[in-house]
Amino acid sequence: MLRTEWRGALGPFLGKPGLYPKVSIELMIAAKATETVCFFMLLQEQRSLPRATSLGLAGCLTRYMAMTKTLNSANDNGLAAKPAAKDQSYFVKGGAVGVLLIHGLCGTPSEMRYVANGLAQQGYTVSCPQLAGHCGTAEEMKAATWEDWYCSAEAALADLRERCDTVIVGGLSTGALLSLLLAARNPDQVQGLTLLAPTLWVNGWNIPWYMRLFKLIPSRRLANLINLPDRFPHGIKCERVRKFFADALFGGDQAGAGLPHTPGGAALEHRRLGKFVKARLGEIAQPTLILHPREDDLADINNSWYLQRAMKGIVELVALNDSYHNVTLDKQRQLVVDRVKAFIAGVTGACALDQSRMPGRSGLRSAVA
Repeated sequence: MLRTEWRGALGPFLGKPGLYPKVSIELMIAAKATETVCFFMLLQEQRSLPRATSLGLAGCLTRYMAMTKTLNSANDNGLAAKPAAKDQSYFVKGGAVGVLLIHGLCGTPSEMRYVANGLAQQGYTVSCPQLAGHCGTAEEMKAATWEDWYCSAEAALADLRERCDTVIVGGLSTGALLSLLLAARNPDQVQGLTLLAPTLWVNGWNIPWYMRLFKLIPSRRLANLINLPDRFPHGIKCERVRKFFADALFGGDQAGAGLPHTPGGAALEHRRLGKFVKARLGEIAQPTLILHPREDDLADINNSWYLQRAMKGIVELVALNDSYHNVTLDKQRQLVVDRVKAFIAGVTGACALDQSRMPGRSGLRSAVA
């Protein structure tokens, strides 16, 4: 009787009268609590915006009620995606050593260009693919899953393997997680890893306390009620580069700078990806270079400490002392290029030595050519 009364009392809030006989009161309370978390985070999101663009309490209520009306009919894939944006992938043809560089969440291949060009000057073939859902609208970002991002990276790896004998895979932030997964699933195709500010957990000094509540949101439909704004200083310590980046970010240049906010659904997919990758770390034996800022505003350096302890192979960790999260754009970007160059030279030298020791391998490539 008590459960029946509570179902009736919660009916106007949950809006699913047809499900009441099959749903326990505990599940309904959990659903309502999750909606409350969404609304609270929406309020906090608006507080971080300039007054002229903030919705205010009344606006938040209106937006929240309008969006929650779609939950009952929407499927868990979120909003339908618009036609895909123009491919912004970046590729430089070089020699038989290939480098795959994967951009971060809601980022673009442009954020990898400086490093890519520096490596291309060494004669390496460099590929910077555009991940699924990126470089376009928020709706496209909401519709993509981490499996879609991974498929984009895997396709780029397959293309690079057709051109190159040795492939080093690396990425920034979420791109680093995708690099780890590529290495775990393709141990014979990936000879080394370069991880730049890898982000298993979003726990940097600039992350607001209320982001901890986001862990309570279980589904993309609810998560996509929230937009997480790109907060100052935008992962960049250098004021000149930060201003240039912010002008592009808030000027509508999604293809070059990405979105000015992260849809909650994308943040949830990142969380799922991190959980999946953590379970595979013990399988990764490739030599690895990690570069992580001590002052990372998005992902504390303890992310890299965890990777160093959990991975199977040799892991070299370099702590950058004058950068924030976006190390490929920030003050020490040239140091990043130099350290990655040295690492690749070491890996390719070791691979060449191993091949020379294998019987029957001498002159094989020239014979095939």
